[in-house]
Amino acid sequence: MKLFNALALSAGLLLPLSQANAYTVSIWDRSPMSTLAQADAAIASGAPTITYYASVIEFDDLQDGTRGLFSVNNPWGVSPPETFAAKVTGYFSIATAGTYTFGINHDDGARLVIDGLSAMTASFSGVTDNRTTTITGFMAAGLHSVEIVYFENSGGASLEFFAKSGTATSTAPWALVSSVPAPGTLALAGLSLLGLGLASRRRA
Repeated sequence: MKLFNALALSAGLLLPLSQANAYTVSIWDRSPMSTLAQADAAIASGAPTITYYASVIEFDDLQDGTRGLFSVNNPWGVSPPETFAAKVTGYFSIATAGTYTFGINHDDGARLVIDGLSAMTASFSGVTDNRTTTITGFMAAGLHSVEIVYFENSGGASLEFFAKSGTATSTAPWALVSSVPAPGTLALAGLSLLGLGLASRRRA
């Protein structure tokens, strides 16, 4: 697997699989940060302070004793995570078409966008303790995109992304939403390996 990653990278076609299969998390370390408008401005201002990758979105620095709905509590990529904006992008898969509810638990404000701004969007802009914001809609089977914009205004910093089948009041339990490869990633991987295979054959 490590050889595959190295070969694909050398062809300039593919991120390492650990990145291709994960959500991208970018952070802008700025002050002040108390509204989504300020977070959007920080994100638009230039390159992020740091970018890293996660298979699920479940971050909590546990500074103020608050908790979300899950106990994974991965650390943020900035230390200490005091005042910053974050942007999460990636893809997830729906196996069966139907009604689904997506949620974010966040401290402080956050915006959740599923399949672009014209589709499913929910947000809370102000400073808040752990708060759950949800959105419900019909989802076709297949790949779907997610974008989360989040900001932290000192104190505890937490963000979770989860979903369940049905409406927000249904009995199905919440589950963290795992990331899947972006569209076209596997096709690019195949092209990369094909090209490298032909090059090896010529050398032989």
